[in-house]
Amino acid sequence: MMSGSSPSAIPPSFLRPWKDSLASHGDEQRGDFPNYHVRDADCLLTSASPRSIRAGSGLSIFTDALLPAISTARSEIILVTCFWAESPTLSALKRTLEALAEQRRIARSYRDVPRASEDVGDESDPSPLLRIRICFSSRSLFQKLFHTPSRRGYTYPARAWPSLGLPSERILKEAGIELTVKSLFFLPFSVTHPKFLIIDRTRAFMPSCNVSWETWFETCVEFEGPAVYSLLEFYNHVWEYGSEPAALDDIKRPLSPFTLAAGGRVNGEQLQLPKAPSSLQFRGNPSRSLFPLSAPDDPLNAAVLTLIENARSQIEITTPNLTCAAVISHLLSALSRGVQVTIRTSKNMMLIEQLVTAGTTTSLSLRSFVKQYQRLVDAHAAASDTEGRDLETGVNQLPRPGALRIFYYKPDAGAISALDENEPVVSHIKLVRVDNEFVVLGSGNMDRASWYTSQELGILFYAPHMDTEVWDTPFSTRLEPMFPAA
Repeated sequence: MMSGSSPSAIPPSFLRPWKDSLASHGDEQRGDFPNYHVRDADCLLTSASPRSIRAGSGLSIFTDALLPAISTARSEIILVTCFWAESPTLSALKRTLEALAEQRRIARSYRDVPRASEDVGDESDPSPLLRIRICFSSRSLFQKLFHTPSRRGYTYPARAWPSLGLPSERILKEAGIELTVKSLFFLPFSVTHPKFLIIDRTRAFMPSCNVSWETWFETCVEFEGPAVYSLLEFYNHVWEYGSEPAALDDIKRPLSPFTLAAGGRVNGEQLQLPKAPSSLQFRGNPSRSLFPLSAPDDPLNAAVLTLIENARSQIEITTPNLTCAAVISHLLSALSRGVQVTIRTSKNMMLIEQLVTAGTTTSLSLRSFVKQYQRLVDAHAAASDTEGRDLETGVNQLPRPGALRIFYYKPDAGAISALDENEPVVSHIKLVRVDNEFVVLGSGNMDRASWYTSQELGILFYAPHMDTEVWDTPFSTRLEPMFPAA
């Protein structure tokens, strides 16, 4: 999803090549899930009013942002995640739903009490039906091995809800809550990786974290405005596949200030931010071949590569893993143009998954990347020493390769000394920033699994000079240089 004060505010220098790339591969995308963008890529262009950006552990993202939002819901909660596991996060979610159910049960019982004569004729319902949809992809190896291949997914019966760590049907029914729990997975590796929360079709959150037990460094963006419609449309095409999609209601909630907040021991900043041109980007790859010759040219892949290809001065990528050859190739091309590239990633994270899906690891890929970059620098130096002195050859006009900086995440030393159990052990943030103008957040990593076999979701903001302290401050004590070596 791309977002801003108006979609037209996104620079044509990005929009034209992005649309051209999608159009040239339209036939390849007709089997994607979803594929509603094929006929008109403009349906992904929208505007968003960001309310907050947070960084912290996954549990803190839930307890500080997502669960309080769930507690305010009056008509609908849509929670989509990838991994679902017994964890403090799941326990906190269950408590939140139980507390919400109790509040609604009390409100409904109050509604049934005879009212004073002056209240007769007041037909307002203090507790209308609350529709909750919980969607996930991966729960266990057994669940994935025997999962239905249908795009309609598997809907869990009410009797299974407690085994999923959720309240019982009785508790929810007494509170006027209608719950549906569904999973989607496509063998062998195609998870539906997006993570988002929509509250009453007026507020949306896109976190990087799952409902799981890992203590990872995460981020989350909250927004309002037309972009919520776009996110709901994506949800309808994926999770309500084969069903009659619910009508999109008008968004009436007043917009709120934009807030930066870092979880844990780091305090955030507050600032006002106008609407930002944005676009909802996704990778709809579950139906694709497992070993395609090139990265699928879907909206999210095309957006990231277009940003890298058109970068003028700087590219910053924060990703759990980096094993996608297409990304590395485009970054080398950007470096050759003089663009500075900064990468923040994690070391030794999900090694088995990397080897199975990519045949390599982040560490090996980065070593190869650095060697190729050093050859690029050496070639430029050699050209400058020989032919570069001859002004007529024009060789000395070749740009000097941009600076490459690569960092591995490491836990904060002070938190480790204090035995802080909430200190994130690896970074799971997915963030792309280009020229201090474009920001991409969402579920997509820079590894082969995300680029080739998983369904991913991202939101691209055109937001020049967005304050990045929410990430920069906590990262300032949590990085170790990989290249250049310290």
